[in-house]
Amino acid sequence: MNQLLFQRKNLNRAFEKIMSFPLTIAVAPMGYGKTTAARTYLEENKIPCVWLSIERDEDSAEYIWSILTRQLSKVMPELGNQLRVLGFPDDFSKRDKVLELIEEYTFRTNSVLIIDDYHFAHSSEVDAFLDFIVWNAIEGFHILLLSRTMPTLSVDEMGLKGVCHLIKNSLFELSLEEIKLFFELYDCKIDVDIAREAYAVSEGWISAVYLIVQRFIEIGKIEHAKSIERLIEKAVVKWYSDREIDLLTKLSILESFTPEQVAFITGDRSNEKILYKLSESNSLIYFDKVNQTYKLHNILNSYFKSFFVERLQASEKNELLKKSGTWYIQHDDVILGIKYFLEAKAYKHILEAFEGLNLTEIIDCNPKYILKCFEEIPELIKYQYPIAFLTFAGFYVTNIDPVKGLQLIDAFESYFYSYESGDSEIQRIVKGEIELIRGYSEFNDVEKMQKRFKRAHELLEGNSLIANKEKIITFGSAHILYLYYKTKGTMYSILDEMERLFWYYNDLSNGCGMGFEHQFRAEYCLETGDLEAAENKAQKAIIKAETLNQISVIICSKLVLARILVYKGKSHDAIEIMDNLGQTVDALNSPILSSAFDVSLGYLGGLLNEEQYFATWLKKGLIRQSDVLYQGKGLNYIVYGKYLLIKKAYLRLEILCEEMIKVFEIFDNQFGYLHLFLLEAIAKYKLYGFEKSKRSLIKALEIAREDHIILPLVEYGKDLLRIILELRACNLKDPYLDEVIERFQEHEVNLRNDSGYINTMQSTLTEREMEILSGIVEGKTNREISEKLFIAEVTVRKNITSIYRKLEVKGRALAVKKAIDLNLL
Repeated sequence: MNQLLFQRKNLNRAFEKIMSFPLTIAVAPMGYGKTTAARTYLEENKIPCVWLSIERDEDSAEYIWSILTRQLSKVMPELGNQLRVLGFPDDFSKRDKVLELIEEYTFRTNSVLIIDDYHFAHSSEVDAFLDFIVWNAIEGFHILLLSRTMPTLSVDEMGLKGVCHLIKNSLFELSLEEIKLFFELYDCKIDVDIAREAYAVSEGWISAVYLIVQRFIEIGKIEHAKSIERLIEKAVVKWYSDREIDLLTKLSILESFTPEQVAFITGDRSNEKILYKLSESNSLIYFDKVNQTYKLHNILNSYFKSFFVERLQASEKNELLKKSGTWYIQHDDVILGIKYFLEAKAYKHILEAFEGLNLTEIIDCNPKYILKCFEEIPELIKYQYPIAFLTFAGFYVTNIDPVKGLQLIDAFESYFYSYESGDSEIQRIVKGEIELIRGYSEFNDVEKMQKRFKRAHELLEGNSLIANKEKIITFGSAHILYLYYKTKGTMYSILDEMERLFWYYNDLSNGCGMGFEHQFRAEYCLETGDLEAAENKAQKAIIKAETLNQISVIICSKLVLARILVYKGKSHDAIEIMDNLGQTVDALNSPILSSAFDVSLGYLGGLLNEEQYFATWLKKGLIRQSDVLYQGKGLNYIVYGKYLLIKKAYLRLEILCEEMIKVFEIFDNQFGYLHLFLLEAIAKYKLYGFEKSKRSLIKALEIAREDHIILPLVEYGKDLLRIILELRACNLKDPYLDEVIERFQEHEVNLRNDSGYINTMQSTLTEREMEILSGIVEGKTNREISEKLFIAEVTVRKNITSIYRKLEVKGRALAVKKAIDLNLL
């Protein structure tokens, strides 16, 4: 609405406080001018802002996230796409990542993020996420929520603690004097009596006043309409042609739309000109020049939406919904496209889209939404699209629940073999894909998996349609051998079986897990103490994995190299390896791979006895909340145990060990048991003495001896050696313990000679790091810093990682605070 000349002092004073709070909430019913008032104030004061809107009632956090990040991508492409690919931050590790990204782009910029129509968001998960962002209070970043109802955030507590400013409904109501001024905007001078009449009809509602003015211009008096719909009809809609009414009725399902979208959905490019003409002559239709999108004012949209529901035939409605879905699918907004298809009950369109898309990436970022979507599709329709269904079933087995996933397969098989026409080619493919999925369900029984994959390879002639190189072969674990080593004494024997198994799967999936076989042997050599062979194999794994961007394998390989370097007393090089890896993983925005990197970096932190290398979610003990899949989550417990060891929290560590037993029993993870018993031995020794710890140590040694495992014992040597020496004193002839002690002593000599970044707090910032830190203080983004210093953006990111490490902080605000505290600036 055209209010650029309409000053409302009380309301503007309320909006002035936006920049003093992390969160401002403006609450008023529809039509009271929240959006226009906010937009006018921000534009007149030239405040940097990004305007997002929740376009319809929705309770799915994933869908709301898709809407917001899609809009953000239009004005801030890099940030919007990063957040979009990441998916809704439904766990602590993702929230941390989002916080980091927002801070990188907005720190000290005094910018405002507006989320309009927040009343449409009916998701407690979204509310909790906003709570998280607000309480973390990024300096220079402010959120403005515009809503018809009070959001279910912790508003009262926020208000008491000074992080939330509330703009109440009463401030949006027009006074008599403001109504007179509003009429004057349209060259209508009225007296106070007419203003009172207008107020009585509108109750100070600015949208109603606007409509009253339009009608007043036409008939010269205040018309006492009974409803806003009647006002719209008499003041606005009566001037529209039948074609214009038909166009707006069809577009009401979209909330916002581009000119190209209008042409696609209506099938008539001349409609673009009609819409432009309407927006020029009517302020209830707004054109956003930045986003190049049209939006109907809520009251106009609601009016025409009732036309859509009441006047259009079901077939015409569904056709419009399907076209809308198709548009979004074609423009890479799969979640929004699915939403429209579901509304039209166009289930076949959804399944056809899934068969033509890379479903793996979509599922990894939006698992809950995809699960909900498939639940809505009737079984018999799903079965008509076997590849889409089997892709989903394969995801269910590997990512959610193997037992229930197999039940899905059993039901599908029963239908397929009863109703399939007999096409031998289709039967061969379906049989092969089912065999592959059943192989997934045999996880960590290498012999059974190998037989299934071999049979699948024969049936599919080496080419699966549901397996692809985008699948994460490590399930997000930072240690592959951890996943498959399930019987003590068999570690070496499973190497050959794993290599045969891998060959079949690698060929079926067109390269998924490239380098996996070398990495498996690298980990075997590492754990048994053959560091030279381990390094050789890890390097080979990296070279092969890089050919197909198999980052999950590279994460495991880099951890092997880092562990070797720490053993050799080259912690500086180990840290640099992980820093570079972190840049690679960050760029991918994969929740699973980000969690895998967090775990690998935490493992390194345990070796260096440095807690700053542990992600926040690990420090908080939120070990179940990572995106590592169920097969590899046990490794989270091991790394958290290392953190508790650094903190000397021996009682908590003892309790954690009791919980770990149940975790490792699921898949009989022998490495899990080994670390568990070593951690338990240390905790009990610190709490109760040698006799209590001896039993746990003996259990650990029983596993380690069988396969000649050396390195894990050496890595715990600082806390473990004294217990081993006491045990060794009881048994004078023990060559295995002698080797462990000898290797630890070698490791100790290397550590003493280490010139790396131990006690990094004492390390000084380089001249380049100081220049970059100054840029951070000025609120510059990484790109702006790189342009100012004439260096690559990746160099900026690498230096920022080093700055954070040296200052023992995470995030720009804390880095600046620490630098000031240390008088570095």
